[in-house]
Formats: sequence, structure tokens, C-alpha cells
Amino acid sequence: MRAIVFAAGRAGTMPALTESRPEPMLPLMDRPFLQHVVECLVDLGVQQFDFVLSERPDQIEQHFGDGKRWGCEIRYYLARDGAAQYRTGQVLPPIEGKVLVAHGDRLPLVPAGALDSATPAMVETENGWAGWALVDGAAVAQLASARDEGEAEAMLREAAPGRVQAGVTLDIRDYRGYLAAHDAILHQQFPLLLLTGRQASEQIWISRNVSIHPTAKLTAPLFVGENCRIAEGVQLGPGAVVGANSALDQQSSVREAVVLPGSYVGESLDLERSIVDQGRLVNVELGAELAIGDEFLLGSMAGKKPRARWARMAGRLFAIGVLLVLWPVVLLTALILAMGLRAAPFQPERFVVLPAAEDPDRWRTSSVRAAARARSLHSAAAHFILRFLPGLPAVALGRLALVGVEPRAPETVQALPADWRSLYLQSKAGLRTEAFVQYGSQASANERYACEAFYAVSAGFRLDLSILTRYMASIWGFGKPRAQRRYQSAGERR
Repeated sequence: MRAIVFAAGRAGTMPALTESRPEPMLPLMDRPFLQHVVECLVDLGVQQFDFVLSERPDQIEQHFGDGKRWGCEIRYYLARDGAAQYRTGQVLPPIEGKVLVAHGDRLPLVPAGALDSATPAMVETENGWAGWALVDGAAVAQLASARDEGEAEAMLREAAPGRVQAGVTLDIRDYRGYLAAHDAILHQQFPLLLLTGRQASEQIWISRNVSIHPTAKLTAPLFVGENCRIAEGVQLGPGAVVGANSALDQQSSVREAVVLPGSYVGESLDLERSIVDQGRLVNVELGAELAIGDEFLLGSMAGKKPRARWARMAGRLFAIGVLLVLWPVVLLTALILAMGLRAAPFQPERFVVLPAAEDPDRWRTSSVRAAARARSLHSAAAHFILRFLPGLPAVALGRLALVGVEPRAPETVQALPADWRSLYLQSKAGLRTEAFVQYGSQASANERYACEAFYAVSAGFRLDLSILTRYMASIWGFGKPRAQRRYQSAGERR
């Protein structure tokens, strides 16, 4: 059997979830919804697929390829937009015999053998058409004149007089339907779908490499994807779905809610009848969509390098210790600067809190204090007094790290080249950088980019310790940055 799957997607229908993926590729439990559709159609005897795509077609083509993984053949056709997807029937090769017309955002439970009949038929539910129909190949070409799905349905009804009554139908065209689709699978109302992971107990599915704290309370039904972390005191279920590579922090609660893959749910956050997609929250009951800018509430696990709490705490304790020992130096510097500048000695500099999302609207900012014109000084010792010491309170408060990439204002980050900005947003900002240790304050843009690209992929406790050690050594004249050595050598020659 052959199937034509209209999977063009509809831009703007669920903007909080479809910003980075087409609607048919929304995750349903452990895999994209469209994959469930393909697997069910293969079970019904479909061996050839024609996919009609529009929104982000590359994602669908990369995932499915030529279809050999599912024992079928898949070909792709591109429509200008979702409304024009039916016109693709004009370019499809002639189809002989029966063809199944389906939509990639709906999956009806069709009784076994119901579509084996030679009689063209519409697949119906209690609420009307299920988006599937078995028709003669000639009827597909007639769809080319349909301007929307309503007209396409009317044409198919003329070509398919029979009726097939479907059971439960999974429909992800809106937030309520998307949440209801997960609920139907959790309650095993759609037995054709196979889930990965083991069934720990009745209606509780746990995938591989999942860490669950002993104090977490699990209430069926629920599903937890692979590589997830469930922290102390979490209340999970009933009706909870946690996608792969996600983390629920301590004392959080998830009931009748879906956490999409790669999401972080912060401490003591209560989710009910909601959908979380990294930094975005949808309240299904209220129909409200929110972009949460606070990474401590909701955020992404993507690109975050795990750092032990003791390592982060060590940096903060180091900053507090240095401030306790050298506070007279900070006070004396502030007095001298205040007398000379007749203004506040240390000025706040705003920076983007890292790691951060690609969307500037979701960036959080903080500030670190430094003396005016501290960036233009050549001496590491001067930088230590005028920039490092005044910035330590930000480290002690957890706003900034001791070592990282250069803290930058939002407008400066937006001005970075796209590849540099992408690497930068995945890193962490610090008082001291690899670029300063290597090249000093006069590092060129290319030198800063090379150092930050290296740090973005290699950051860890050992590298941070190496950078901090070399920086401290340069303060006392050992291992000066290359730029400082060149500058000094030129001065000596003169």
C-alpha cells in the first residue's frame, strides 16, 4: 500500500513548542509524533510514503532518511506553506490503485484489517473526520485545487463513500490535544504504540540511565525518558511525562504535565496541566504561554557542562577568602579613585548571564563592578587591583565565575558573529579568561575568538585551575601574557 502524508505543519498554532521544530516532529513520549504515524502505517501494510513538507523540512528528512530503517521507501515533496500543501498533488507521479491519505498531526486507532477493503473510505471519529482516508489514486490529483483542509475533506468524501470508525485518535493540533495524546498513551488507550524503557510497575515506565532520588514519590501513570535526573523530594505523577535528558530539581512537582526533552525544572516548582519546553511554559487550562527568563526556574539542559556543587562552592569560597584578606587594598583603591575621579570609584558593568538561550528575549543580565578604563591597562597587577578584586563580590554572590569567557553586555553579544555568539552563549562568564592569560588586555578579536572557542568545548575544573594559576603567576611577574611580553620588549628596544 502507498500513503501520502501531509506533514507541512502550521506556523503559529503552537508557537511556544514549534519555534525550533515543525509541528509533526513534536515529541510524543519517547519519539517524534510523525514517527509514531509512520510505524502505525507500516503495521497497516504501507510500504511507500510520499511526505509533503513545508515547515523546517530538513529536520524531517534528516530523521527519516529514505525510510529503510522502518522497512519502507520515503520520498519528499516541498509545499510553499501549509495552506498550499494539497496542491503538491499536481507534481506527484501517477498513482495506480488505492492510496491512503493521512495527516502527520493526527493518528487514529484503526481496527486491524479495516483498510484492507477495496472500497474507498473515510476514517471517522466521534468528532468527525480523523484526517485519514483511503481513496483511488486519481482522487489525489483532484486535491490540487483545494485551498484548505475543509475543501480537501469535501473532495475526499465524494471520492470515498465508505466509513471506517476509529477508536481513540491522537490529535496534536493544539495544546489540549497534545496533552491529551500523552494522557491516552499513559492510560494504555492506544496499544499499538511501543514505548522504550522498562515498566518498573503498573503504568510506570522508566528508561535507561535515569537517576531517581530515594525520597522522590512516583505516582502512576508516568513516563521518564532516558538520561533524566529526578532530585530529592520530587512529586512525579499522576499523568506526568518527562522527556529525555531532562532534570527535575528538588521539591518540584509534576502532575498531568509534559516536560519536553532537554528541559530543566527548578526547585519547588509546581507544574499541573502544563507543558514545559526548556525555557517556555504553557498552561493548558488558561491557554497562557510564557517565556521564562530565569534559568533557575525553567531552562535548557543543552550545552550545559555538569559541574559539581563543590567546585562551584569552592570558587565562591575562594572569592570570599580573598576579599577577607585584601579588603584594605580594595578600600584604599576606592578612596584613591574617588579622590582622583570625583565620582564612584567602581562602575557597574552589565553582562549576559551564561549559559543563555539563543533568543535575546530570554537573556538574563547581571552586573559586575570594575574601575573605569580598567580594560585598557597592560599590567596584570593593575588588572588584579582595578578589575579582579572589585569583581569578587559578584563571584561570592554566584553571579559570575572566577574563570570563564569575557562578560559582555547584551548589545555586544548580539553584535558577535553567529558562530562566535553560539559558542559564547553555551559557556560561562568569568572574571579571568584564557584570552587575557594568553594575550593580555590587548588581545585581538581573532585571538579572543580562538580562546573562547577553545574554552567553550574544553571547560572544566582542571582548565579553570590552570588559567587561574597562570593569572596569579602573571601578577607577580611570572609567565606574563604574550602581548605584555611583546609590548615590554618593544619598549626595551626603544
